[in-house]
Amino acid sequence: MLDRFKRSDALMYFVKNKAEEGYSYSAVTHWLHDKYGAVTRQAQFLGKQEVANVSQRWRKANRHIELRLVVQEPTAEEVERKKCLDLIHSASSEGLTRALVAVCKR
Repeated sequence: MLDRFKRSDALMYFVKNKAEEGYSYSAVTHWLHDKYGAVTRQAQFLGKQEVANVSQRWRKANRHIELRLVVQEPTAEEVERKKCLDLIHSASSEGLTRALVAVCKR
C-alpha cells in the first residue's frame, strides 16, 4: 500500500540533519511531532522507520557514537554564534578584512 502522505524534501532534510547530530530515531520523531505536528500533517504520520531509513548511511559510518535521547533546542548564544559563522563563510575576503580591521581598532 502506498504512503497516504508523500514526505516533503524539506521535512526529510530536517529529519536527516537531526539524526546526523547524534539523536536517536525516537528523539527525532518526538521532536518533529512536537515542533511541526501542528503545522503539517506530514509530520504527524512520520514514524521511526522513516527516520531510520533517512539516516541509515550516516549511522553505518558512525556506529561508535552514542545516540542522545532528547533533542535540545539551541540557546540564544548558540543561535547567534551560528549566524556569525554563516556570515563569515558567506563574506568576501575583502569584507572579512574590513571587519577584522574594525574589530581590532576597538
